[in-house]
Amino acid sequence: METILLNIDSRFRDKIAFPQSTQFSYTLPTLIKNVMSVSLVSFEFPNVYYTISAKRGNHRFRFNREHEITISDGNYELSELLEKISLQLSNHVADIQIVLSQTDGKIRISSMNAPLMTFDFKNETTNDDHPSETWRHYPTLGYLLGFRKDSYVDQTIIRGESVPLLNPETYFFLRLNDYGKVGMMFNEGLVFAKILNKVDKSEFLLASATASQFQYKTHSFRQPSNVSRFTIELLDSYGHVLDLLDLDFSFTLEIEYVVSSTVKHHWETHHHPSIFGGGGGGGS
Repeated sequence: METILLNIDSRFRDKIAFPQSTQFSYTLPTLIKNVMSVSLVSFEFPNVYYTISAKRGNHRFRFNREHEITISDGNYELSELLEKISLQLSNHVADIQIVLSQTDGKIRISSMNAPLMTFDFKNETTNDDHPSETWRHYPTLGYLLGFRKDSYVDQTIIRGESVPLLNPETYFFLRLNDYGKVGMMFNEGLVFAKILNKVDKSEFLLASATASQFQYKTHSFRQPSNVSRFTIELLDSYGHVLDLLDLDFSFTLEIEYVVSSTVKHHWETHHHPSIFGGGGGGGS
């Protein structure tokens, strides 16, 4: 059994054919024959994708039916986000208050001058890359703030049902050819690996994931397969291609192969026959 460590970096993709760094194909310089398994051993990416954005449709909501409150794309600390919302609401209602309870951690919105208030938090977007059946999956701005209903109509006080959580996405997916056994709720097909994201979204840092953060990291072929090309997608937790703001990412694959099918048969018979029992699918 031989092993190759292959580094794949989106910086070196064909940028004309694949303008988005999280969706591209890579052709190997030479064909690798009789591949028995492919494993993910390292992963590096800039943790900068936005939780709130126009593409996701959760950057705005409607107040009292006629006023639109809009937040710029980005990742926010709760205090900063509440301040931005409060400033815009105060343009329409002078004494409106947004209070974060120090007891239960929930948000309350009230105003003496607007005894009846209506909030509509439903996501809205006109982005062609995110048709309604996809961007509606993303949590609304209200949901991120702890409000579990899409709308609150003619209320004197608006109370959140839960606590605010501005970074609900703690993992993402790596799709590699048709390899893998990890299914997703919002996307058909299987993916190669689920990667746990343990870096604070408020920090614009290069995050490096190790093997302990990978859920299912090895694809074993049923029989020796030839590999010449990798088709790669980095997906968010909703199964959509992740937007890294035109930044790049890289990862390392460990590829195990045998010199010939005869050698493979000998190795399988005399050493570890069980290793070839799992997995499915051929090479690409």
